[in-house]
Amino acid sequence: MHKGTAVLFVGLFLVVSLLPRELSAQRGGILGFSGNEIVWGAAGGLLFLVPRIVSINESPSGCGPCDTGPVPGFDRWAIREVDGTLDDLGTGLVVGMAALAWIDLLDDGTAARPELAASLQAASWAVGVNEILKAVVARKRPILYTTRGADPGVRRTVDNRRSFASGHTAAAFAVAVSYYLAGRRLNKSPEWPRWVLLAAAAGTGVLRVASGRHFPSDVVAGAALGSLSAVVVHTIRF
Repeated sequence: MHKGTAVLFVGLFLVVSLLPRELSAQRGGILGFSGNEIVWGAAGGLLFLVPRIVSINESPSGCGPCDTGPVPGFDRWAIREVDGTLDDLGTGLVVGMAALAWIDLLDDGTAARPELAASLQAASWAVGVNEILKAVVARKRPILYTTRGADPGVRRTVDNRRSFASGHTAAAFAVAVSYYLAGRRLNKSPEWPRWVLLAAAAGTGVLRVASGRHFPSDVVAGAALGSLSAVVVHTIRF
């Protein structure tokens, strides 16, 4: 998840986190989040910042264009230059998903507050753990295997050395699976919005590959991470 997307997503996270406290008098007595819920939600956000604080992966790529030989065959076909339009569309989709899911849970009142808190925590942890994984694996993005990889500016871009796993996909599945689980717990009807969000999460993954930002395996790992984060958080209830 690159810097611009992170700012949008974290901004949305903060706005929705603060809304219940501000609107408690006007929205049917919606309670503010507990200190425990806020701390656990913020912990995931701190994980996101760790690689940048300790300057992991700050050195430029050592190749450009890089040898495609080590790239697995099921990923090699996805090597391409970045399509800015599809990249932005993927960003807009995941942010829009989060806005719709969280605002809908906010509208459900006090009974949905724990579900909203769990969804926010799941998204925060998915994005945070994913950023640590990116820093540790330091996988090169597809663009570094194209002729554009010879461009010094492309080689120096730190974000181009952080491909595995897909942060957009992790966030999208954390939100979608959380919304699905919340809907089941609250007996929300109709069910179709839950399935629409799950389909949108899958669409986010497709767009990350189509835009040239990620390999298919990055997206699969991001989907698994986001889904696992949602299931764990909704089960443990921090």
